[in-house]
Amino acid sequence: MCYTDNPDLHKQFAIEEVKVGLNQLKLGKSSGPDGIHNEFLVYLGENVITWLTVFINTCFHTNRIPNVWRRASVIALLKPGKLDTSPKSYRPISLLCITFKLTERLILNRINPIVEKFLPHKQAGFCSGRSTVDQVACLTQNIEQAFDDKIVCKGIFLDLTAAYETVWHLGLHLKLLKVLACQPMVNFIMELPYSRSFVLYTSDGQASRPFRTKNGVAQGSVLAPCLHNIYTADFPETSAKRCMHADYVALTVSASGVAIPEIWEGQKIFWGQNV
Repeated sequence: MCYTDNPDLHKQFAIEEVKVGLNQLKLGKSSGPDGIHNEFLVYLGENVITWLTVFINTCFHTNRIPNVWRRASVIALLKPGKLDTSPKSYRPISLLCITFKLTERLILNRINPIVEKFLPHKQAGFCSGRSTVDQVACLTQNIEQAFDDKIVCKGIFLDLTAAYETVWHLGLHLKLLKVLACQPMVNFIMELPYSRSFVLYTSDGQASRPFRTKNGVAQGSVLAPCLHNIYTADFPETSAKRCMHADYVALTVSASGVAIPEIWEGQKIFWGQNV
């Protein structure tokens, strides 16, 4: 039974949806823990695509996924101009199973029309028709308007540290239920980031032991930006004007004096929760 206001979300994935997802795969990418490359799926025949559709639908309706889908291979790449002796000098690249990413793509294509309507206009990251250009223009307009009014404009620029890795699963589950209103779809989405692990590989071929993750969404996943946007959509309203792009936030306040009003109203706020 589907407890939902959106029964279409619980329908089986059609072969046409799988073909659309396959066409969205980029060629020339590295394989994940299963060793399967994008090219292998893109050039599948009709019989194999039919089998793949049945397999994904079985995972969807049984709310179970293969164990290999929960694994990630993380490659540490040295940032340009950085010292190789510091862990902070490396950029981790997470490689996931391509069949896992295809399944995520099918989910994203189905839920995106609903999510786009829900997200606040102040969020421009990974939203169709919105980009960093819009947010830079908005921020510039706020500054120039304060200049024309001969008042002070001050800003706070936030870069949320480890934003994707610290997403609280229970909070995300509740917010997904509110947005999608389809319990089976939400349950399956929440099964994807559950009990994940990764192995870190260095440039000389060494590998670490597996590490398990308790929170967060999968790095490198197709759904991660969408899920993060849903998770942060209830960013508390304040007297500040806000511009957001994924996990970057710009807050500006204009006033006639140097002293700026307390924009947080004296409360510590953690994504909609008073703590």
